[in-house]
Order: sequence, then structure tokens, then C-alpha cells
Amino acid sequence: MKKFLILVAALFFSFTIYFWDYIKQPQALASDWKMAFRDRYSQMLLGHRYDHGEGVAKNKERAVYWFTIAAKRGDVDAMHYLANILDEHPTTMPEAMYWYEKAANTPGLEESYKAHLLQDLNYLQFNLGGAYMDGAEVKKDRKKGLELLEKSASKKGAETPQITLAIMYATGMKGVEKDKAKALYWANLAKEEGSRRADVLIEEIHKAFP
Repeated sequence: MKKFLILVAALFFSFTIYFWDYIKQPQALASDWKMAFRDRYSQMLLGHRYDHGEGVAKNKERAVYWFTIAAKRGDVDAMHYLANILDEHPTTMPEAMYWYEKAANTPGLEESYKAHLLQDLNYLQFNLGGAYMDGAEVKKDRKKGLELLEKSASKKGAETPQITLAIMYATGMKGVEKDKAKALYWANLAKEEGSRRADVLIEEIHKAFP
């Protein structure tokens, strides 16, 4: 009975949203009105319309609403679009990380698409790690921040996170305990990635420690 009441409430909420839009913009939403409750692909498309203002006024909240419904039903594009919106703000970045990971781990996903998702996840880990280190709109947590930065830096092609960590461990920046071995480890990884800054940084690290 409880599940039934929750379902009825969800349908009523969705109906209310669409009834209002249908009155204001009947031509733009007439087809979506019929399709939105049919399948996850239609729900994803509707979220995309709200996200980009295609035929309707832009509305991030409604975009998130429909992307979330479609994502929970397994639509990978919806997971990706939802994560893209959520990773714009530190307070919702952890949820964005969840959806990037879930999308990337979807069975049968094309390798090129998976690589793109993992790249977005890598950027997010770096940005969220920095937010935790600084306490920028999230509670400061250096341990969690370092874990995320190191996850980001451990990926192939992650020169910026690697250089950042090398500098942090070399200088004690952001309250990190100085550690020559860790500074050199990340600087050398950046060098392997072809970083032009790495050689100079490695030299400076050796100078900075007795």
C-alpha cells in the first residue's frame, strides 16, 4: 500500500509539472506529454530539452528531475547528462561521481564512450579533491581531498593532478606534510606523461630537501 501511494504521489507531481507547461507551451510539449511516461529514452530527451532550452524555457531543476528518472531506469546518456549538471557545484559533486562511475560500468558500453566518461570522472575527482582541501562550499577534509586528488592523478594522462600533488608534497601547500619521496613519485609520473614542467620540478624538489 505504501509503495502504491508513493507511485501515485510521483505521478501526480509529474502530471502537475506537465499540465502547467502544456498550458503555456502546448506545441512545444504536446509530443513529450504523450511520450514522457512511456520509456526512459523519452525521459532523457525531455531532460535534454529542459537542459538546453529546446522548445521550452531552460530549467535545470526539471532537467535534473527527468534525467534522474531516466538514469535510475538505466539510460546511460541520462546518467552522463545528470552527472554533467551535478558536477557544477561542490555540494553535488559526490552524486555526480556516482553517476559517472555507474555509467562507465554499464555492460556493453562502447570503449570510446567509456573513456570519455572516465575522463569526466577524472576531472571531477580533481576538482572535488581541491574543494575538500580548501573547504570551498564543502566541509574541509584534507584526508578525503588527498584521496580524490591521488585517484585523479593515478590515471593515464593526468599531468595536471600529478604536478599539483608533486608541488603540494614538496612545499607543504594546503597543510600537506612535506614528503620528498611522494613529491618525486608524482613528478616522475608527470615526466612519463611527457610533461615539460616535470624536469624543472624534479630539480627543484631535490633542492628543497637536504
